[in-house]
Amino acid sequence: MWASLTLPPQADLISGSNPVYVGDLYIGEMTTLNWTVVFTDDGIFYLNVKAYGYRMDTGAYVEETGYKSVNVVDAPPNIFILSPENSTYSNSKVALSFTLDETADWIGYSLDDQANVTITGNTTLSYLTDGTHSIVVYANDTAGNMGRSDMINFTIQDIITPAVSVLSPLNKTYGVTAIPLAFTVDESVEWMVFSLDEQANVTISGNTTLPEMSEGSHNLVVYARDIVGNTGASSIVYFSFMLMHDVAVLNVSTSKTGCLPFEIVGQGYNLTVFVKVKNEGSYTEIFNVTAYSESSLFGQMEVTLTSGQSEIVTFTWDTTGFAKGNYTMSGVALLVPDEYNASDNERYAAGDVFVTIPGDLDGDKDVDIFDIVRISTAYMTTIGEPAYQPNSDVDDNGIINIFDVVIAATRYGQSW
Repeated sequence: MWASLTLPPQADLISGSNPVYVGDLYIGEMTTLNWTVVFTDDGIFYLNVKAYGYRMDTGAYVEETGYKSVNVVDAPPNIFILSPENSTYSNSKVALSFTLDETADWIGYSLDDQANVTITGNTTLSYLTDGTHSIVVYANDTAGNMGRSDMINFTIQDIITPAVSVLSPLNKTYGVTAIPLAFTVDESVEWMVFSLDEQANVTISGNTTLPEMSEGSHNLVVYARDIVGNTGASSIVYFSFMLMHDVAVLNVSTSKTGCLPFEIVGQGYNLTVFVKVKNEGSYTEIFNVTAYSESSLFGQMEVTLTSGQSEIVTFTWDTTGFAKGNYTMSGVALLVPDEYNASDNERYAAGDVFVTIPGDLDGDKDVDIFDIVRISTAYMTTIGEPAYQPNSDVDDNGIINIFDVVIAATRYGQSW
């Protein structure tokens, strides 16, 4: 809240041709002094203004006092809509953006004279039907004054078709008997279908599973129609299906994955290694999964997976007897009879694991105060908690506790 106050000097101080000084300021004849006064509340305020001057004709300093009353009434917020404009839009989504000249406790808009919708700022008007629309934005300031924008009238003539993107199937050969159909649409739609091999459309409500199909090549298109009747189509996806035997390793990770600057394990302690495998073939398979550190096999397990099923196989690498340094973890799914694709049966972890002195948590080849601080900051945290740091879990048991501190403390000052 503010008011502009104009207070001219007293007339008898500037009469004649003599100059007047107010404080240290030189005031010429008929000068007007202006102040901007900021008020924090509504109401009537009284200002007491004193003017000091030197009378050249009498050689004396004089003082004049004047009073001014000001009635302060806070104005409501001024709201100006930037978008939409008084125009025609070819999309059912239109940006709502506006400006306010002061802080507001509440903001809302009314579309087509409907109930107000509360918002926190600029937003998007979605799912607008074809035809004319109106919008008004309201705002309540901190003093409770309600402001209202001018009404904006605009027209929607949606000619934009929905954008449909197929995520699955991909342009490849599948062996699983249940091939998922997954796709995205960039707007609200009232109708979705797919056509397999240019056959009649099949109505769907979203992602689904394709029906059983014969071996050989296939093609697929997904269609979607929005609420104003525009129909969009995906690109044609070409893929094939054949009955086959095929297993694969999808991913290899460790219990230290994501640690910075390295994934670290103390020499003589354990590291948990996870190998994710999948049956990408058409038949139930029984096969062995093995885990390696460089070329050293440290785990093997037999798994049984049905068509399309995946599983994470857990191994423990005991680093006893391994020299300090970097090691690469890998997982292998042993070939099944008549394996279709052997190129994806082995996969390496994304980063190397660094074997060092137990308690060397930053991988700088010594145990010092910085390592103790790392354990302290994560003390008594467990897997899944934000503060949990896997490198600080020296014994790899899922909790950072006094045992981890003792392991580091007993090797304090050691280096290599």
